[in-house]
Amino acid sequence: MAIKKGTDNIVKVYRGSTEITKIYKGTELIYSASPTPQPTLSNKIYGHTRFANNAVTIKVNGTSYSVTSDADKYFELDCSNITITSLNQCIYNQTAAVEDVTFDVDTANCTNFSMMVASCRNVTSVDCSKMDTSSATNMSSMFYDLRAAATIIPPANGYQHATNLTNLQFMFFNCYLVTSIDLSDLGDCDNVVSMNGMFRNCTALQTIDLSGWYIDPQNTSMDNVFGGCSALNSIKVTGCDASVVTALLSMLTASGLSFTQSGDYLIPTT
Repeated sequence: MAIKKGTDNIVKVYRGSTEITKIYKGTELIYSASPTPQPTLSNKIYGHTRFANNAVTIKVNGTSYSVTSDADKYFELDCSNITITSLNQCIYNQTAAVEDVTFDVDTANCTNFSMMVASCRNVTSVDCSKMDTSSATNMSSMFYDLRAAATIIPPANGYQHATNLTNLQFMFFNCYLVTSIDLSDLGDCDNVVSMNGMFRNCTALQTIDLSGWYIDPQNTSMDNVFGGCSALNSIKVTGCDASVVTALLSMLTASGLSFTQSGDYLIPTT
């Protein structure tokens, strides 16, 4: 194992040529790779519509803004003068219009991501790579019913959040085409009270990374979390508490899926 410092002064740990991003001692995280530097932001929410001159409603901090796509089907909302605290129903029920959306905005102060992009059945991709969820308290239905979305790009630093995150229910509900979800940076979700239907009907979903994740199985509602996840073949649980692994296996069983633990993974029972 080698420790190297790059030209950007970010320390990285390698085993051979493979970068090691996290090191655990038992279930305790003792090393985490330096976060990716925050990229320069345009401070815009933008994307494309199915046709030119489509009207799009974008809600920020509870205020609805109307923008219209141009001849190239491009739309944008400039948020330069807005301190974003809520993206609740930001792009919501835009069934006919929106095709893709990028969040190139400062969300460091945003607490509510509920239904951020939801019930938009023609959206094929959502780019959250420049988002910061470190203040998040609510991620319920964040990508609800995005039936055509094959690509949901997570924040570069993962779905990190405030310790009082309370809701993850229906986060990826009906995301039919998504094949892989990385939630390895969720970490301590001790205060989450519901994750009902979190991955329900993700029929193409094959892999989930829940490394280092913690919930309180006694106080978290976990109904139908994996219902309809017929293609699921691997859940990574590196660093997860034994009680969390047991809870996950129970959730899978309740959804009609037979899984067992094999090292750091939960895999289908053969």
